Order: sequence, then structure tokens, then C-alpha cells
Amino acid sequence: MKTKKSILLIFSALFLFTSCRYEDGPFLSFYTPEKRLITTWSLQKVYRNGEQTTTPEWYANQIGTYYTFHAYGPLVVTTYHNGTLRESYTGSWQFQNNEKELKINFILLDVSYSYIAKIKKLSKTDLEYEYTDINGNLWRLVLYAQSS
Repeated sequence: MKTKKSILLIFSALFLFTSCRYEDGPFLSFYTPEKRLITTWSLQKVYRNGEQTTTPEWYANQIGTYYTFHAYGPLVVTTYHNGTLRESYTGSWQFQNNEKELKINFILLDVSYSYIAKIKKLSKTDLEYEYTDINGNLWRLVLYAQSS
């Protein structure tokens, strides 16, 4: 009987510490948010003010752009510009607000990006977040993890 209570207590504690932290899930994860985030992501869908777009004005928001989050804060954003592969420099990220937001900073093709994004979904394979740009546009980026 004690063993069953102990197991139930352990699973209850696990559930409380890893249950849904984001609006769109996952409901339960055995990985920390950082372990889920640390990988290379491919930008697959972009929404501006609720409307899907394939021609965003920001280079970093173009379909096919890659975001690579490294442990302890470095961030590399890679895109194609006029047929040439271009990478960001001085990129960084960090969690905020109990790991519900990402503070993101980088420079790509001489454009500085600095925003706080609200994470909507973060699993081992899916990342979705929203941020508002300097012009007041609400962006929602949908990224998929690249297989290793």
C-alpha cells in the first residue's frame, strides 16, 4: 500500500512540475523547456496580424529560415537572401516569465531584431511563438525541429 501511495505521489509531483505551461501544449512533457528548445528549427508558417503570409517584409520571418538555439543563450538565424546563405551574428535568447516567454536578439542582413515572444507551443518537434514588431504588427511563427 505504501508503494502505491509513493508511486502516486511521484507521478502527481511530476505532473505538477511538467504539465502544460503553454496554450497549445504539450499537456505533459518529460523534457525541460530548455531541452526542447535547444535544436535547429525551420520556419514553416508565418502569420501577420492573424493572416498567413508567404511574403513577410522581415528577412528573419521568411519561410525556410532556420533558428538554432544553443545552450546558455547563443542564437544563430540563417536565411537565404538573393540565393546566398546568410547567418546572423551577435544573436542571443533567454527565457523570461517562468519560461513562458523568449527574449530574442540578433542582427541579420544589417537589420537588428529585438523582441519578447510569447511561447504558444514548445514540444520536441514544434515551436510556435508570437511577438509584436516595432510597427505594431503581431507575428506568429510556426517552426518545426530539424531531424538530426
